[in-house]
Order: sequence, then structure tokens, then C-alpha cells
Amino acid sequence: MAIISAGVVMNVLFALFTAVWAYWIGLEVVECGVGGVVPGAPAWQANLKVGDQIAEIRGKPVDRYQDLRTAVSIGDIENGVPLVIQRPGVAQPISVTVQPRQTKGIPYPTIGVHMPMTPVLHPVLPANPGTPAAAAQPPLASGDRIVAVNGQPIETYAQILRALALNLDKPLSITVGRSQSPEKKPGNKDALGPVEQITTTVAPALVRDLGLAMKMGEITAIQSQSPAEAAGILPGDRITHVDGQPVGDPLRLPDQLRALAWQEPEAKVTVTVVRPNQANPLDILVKLRRPDWFETPYNAVSIPAMGIAYSVENSIAAVQADGPAAKAGLKPGDVIVKAELIPPDNASVRQLPFGATYVDKGLNELVTLDHKEEPQTWPAFFEALQSLLPGGKVELTLADRTVVSLEPTPAVGWFYPKRGFRFEVKTFFSGGQSLATALRLGTRETIDAMTMVYRFLGKLGRQVSLKALGGPGTIVDMAYQSASQGFPDLLIFLTIIGANLAVINFLPIPVLDGGHMVFLAYEGITGKPPNEKVQVALTYLGLLLILALMVWVLWLDVERYAAKLIAWFTRLF
Repeated sequence: MAIISAGVVMNVLFALFTAVWAYWIGLEVVECGVGGVVPGAPAWQANLKVGDQIAEIRGKPVDRYQDLRTAVSIGDIENGVPLVIQRPGVAQPISVTVQPRQTKGIPYPTIGVHMPMTPVLHPVLPANPGTPAAAAQPPLASGDRIVAVNGQPIETYAQILRALALNLDKPLSITVGRSQSPEKKPGNKDALGPVEQITTTVAPALVRDLGLAMKMGEITAIQSQSPAEAAGILPGDRITHVDGQPVGDPLRLPDQLRALAWQEPEAKVTVTVVRPNQANPLDILVKLRRPDWFETPYNAVSIPAMGIAYSVENSIAAVQADGPAAKAGLKPGDVIVKAELIPPDNASVRQLPFGATYVDKGLNELVTLDHKEEPQTWPAFFEALQSLLPGGKVELTLADRTVVSLEPTPAVGWFYPKRGFRFEVKTFFSGGQSLATALRLGTRETIDAMTMVYRFLGKLGRQVSLKALGGPGTIVDMAYQSASQGFPDLLIFLTIIGANLAVINFLPIPVLDGGHMVFLAYEGITGKPPNEKVQVALTYLGLLLILALMVWVLWLDVERYAAKLIAWFTRLF
């Protein structure tokens, strides 16, 4: 039994060693905060906001974003996840309970919270190519910290979003602090040497449009303490008219109501909805609030002025005359079953600013959404369209298998709030102090990694989909991503690998060390080895299970990476 357990023990010691090493060097850890909320998601319904800091989960103090992901994806979520929130400008902590839910395409429950961000521009690419932020003069640079917008001091990412939301159609005067000595020591972000202040102007950004309006879907969620909740609007309602006028393009409706809310105090609108199981439409009077924020569409679109989220169907409701869609021959009633964002060829990419041949993961990749399988993903596709590289095209496949190619054009009077800015994730430096601190943090990391594997396996097939597993391709991809972030992050990844090997190898499955341990335990208790035929049969059964697992994870890897590899080779040759 000592010999059999030696491999598992060494896996644990290896995981501990790499974790302690990582924290002895020190690494950046993502804070447990809110950098964005997905419209209609549980966190959105519970009224979480950008800038919120999550201080406790189930009464336990937390400081890492990883703690939130673990509590939501593989925690006990039957009765929800209690959170304690620290909100800037609010003296008392806010207690909320968020109910995670399964989302199609994601193999585990989520609440729809993005990582917290800082007012520091992205260290690789400060702005998306072809956007007003990229065209600013003097130009923005990686690592710039935005310190003022239109002369108003900026300290947080949430304040930047507020300035963007309140000045959609106006140029912004952006003042940044730029280090004159870019070399910085880990854990000492603010000590960058002399800093000069540079003021630049960023023009408004027009939405990249295709000249078509999709069909309005039903309301999927109502935000807590919102005007819609007070007015009695319910999930399942479908908005047909606002103040007697058809809703038009469901993607433009949030901006139209935002503008109306800011035009006059105490603004109200009459919303006409069709409610399931009711023969006649209902007219509901809604008092609008004045949102000083914006919400990025995902699989639903939200109206901040009302506090509702609704789906957008993949059927075309209207086509703009002389727009890209009309020129491509699209017409109302056409159903889009597949949509692709096709980036420019490599020659075009090389001509982009910042000397980029490979601009950033995601920007220069083929983006495909299958609206036949997921008919409510048009908002996510439209949002991705706003980051399409200059010279890129859109390819739409209709239900009758017709394929059309379109070039997006700027929409008149419709503004995109983000303007192309890219920001850095908010982190804090952990470790890097003493061996004692490294041992404490490394031990915590190792224990968390091992318990996470046990909890993951316990939820597998129930709370967590079997598609959450990964094979060699996934391991290589994650190892590359970790190594790209730095050597300490690679060490933490190796800790996770060691913990996985230790736990998996000690499961009571014949062929694995855990299965041999069961046989030996039986022998120790009974004083004789198990029946040879039984042992052989169980061993073959365990081998079959392991082989089936290997085939499954290899197939998942093929699903994940085959399309990307084919697209890459196609563009390369």
C-alpha cells in the first residue's frame, strides 16, 4: 500500500512545491470584483453593478475572482449563493443571494459577472484597430492610466464607463498618466518612476451596422427594484409598441429610451406587450430612470432605463433601404441560421497600427455563431461585429442555404459607447515576501486545487456538463495561456495538473492506484486477496472506463480546436 500510494503522494508534493515556488516569486491574482454584468443573467437580476467588490461568499471572506467562479460553478447552489457586496459610495455592505443557472453553450452554472477592470489601458493593445480610441491624437499607449475625462478626475473603471455612457455623441478629452520608465517591479504597480500627463481627444464611435433589424423576442428577465418590476412587466411578455409606435430595431431601442429618459425629468412611456395566455395586448405605463451606465448585449439585450432584458430572434423584421443588407438581397422574413465574422487577410492585418501581425487573440480569428442551434445569439454576434478588424466582412447563411456577404457601414446617429478602449484586468500582488508566506499561500492553493477536483467530479454529469472535461489539446492550450502570463502563472497551472493527477489516480477505479488500494485494503481486512476472476473482471471494466474517458476528451478537443485549425490553415495557404 505504501508503494502504491507513492505516486499519488509525489503528485501532491509536486503540486505543493510548484505552488510554494509561485508564491515565493509572487504573482498577480484577479480581484473578486465586478467588471461587467451580462444582461438578463442572475447577477444582473440581483442588481450587481460595475465596481462592486465581493467581500464574502457564504459568510467566508474572499479576495480572489477564482473564489467566486468556484462557488458558482461547483459549489452548493440549490438555494442560491449568498454574497456580501461592498459598493463604492454606499457605507453599509449589501447582502444579496444570487441563483446560478445553466446557460446553453457553457458546461457549468454561471451568474454572469465579468472580471473587474482598472482604468489602465491594456498592456498589449490599448485600443481596437479602426476605432476612435485607436485614432486618438496624440495616440494612446499600452499601460496608460486614464486620470481624467473632460477634466473630471478618474480613479476607477466604473467612472470611465459613466463618462462614456453620458457622452455618447460627444468627443472626449482624455488625460492619461504615462510612465517615462515603463519597467516596473511585480507588486509595485504604482511605483513606475516619473509620470507625464498627456491629453488627447477621442471622437464618438458610430455603431457598425448591417442595415437590417431583427425580430423582437420575449422578455427574459426583470431586474430587481427596477421601473419594469414596479410597473408589473413580467418575463415572457413581448413588447410590440412603445408610445403607440412599433419597437423597430430591438438593438436600438435601449439607446432610444435612454435618450428619452434624459430629455425630460420623470419621463414615462406606455409599453404595449403581448402576454402569454392573454388574448388582448396590454398597455403598461413605465416611469423611466436615468441610466448613467451601459450594458453590453450578450444572448439578451437590456434596457437600463427600464430594467428589462429580452431576446432577439434570428428572423429579419425590416431592411434599411440602400443599406448593406438590401444591397445583398436580404428581405423581411429571411431567417439567418449562421453568421460569421471574417477578418481581413494577413496582408491587411500587417498594415494595421501598432505593427501587429497577430493583433490579439479573438480579434484576428474567424467568429461563427450557429443561430439554428442557438437562435437567440444575434446580440452577441452584433457586439462582436463592433470589434471586427478594418477590412473584415460578414457572411450570413439563410435558412434556404443562401450565403450572402456584407460589409458593415457606420450607422447614422447610433453611437457605440466603448469607442474601442481596451482595459487591464484588476489584480493584486500575492506572495513575493517570505518563505513562510509562500508556504502558507502555496498550501492553500494546493488544498483548494485538490478539493476543487473532488467537488468537480462530484458535480460532473449533474451540475457540471461532461463537456467541461478536456484532453491533451486543452492542456496544451491552457499551458500556453498560463506561460504567456508569466512563469508564476505556469507554476500555478502545474499545481492544478499535479492536484488533478493525485485525485484522479487515487479514485477507487481498477487499473488506477486507487483501485489497487481498494484490493489491498480488502486483503488487509479479510486476510486474503480478492477472487482472481472478480479482480480481472473489475480490472477490465476499469480499463474500459478509462479508455472511454480518453476517447471522450479527445473528441471534445477535436470539437474545440478543429474548426480553428482548419480556418487557420485555410487562411495560411
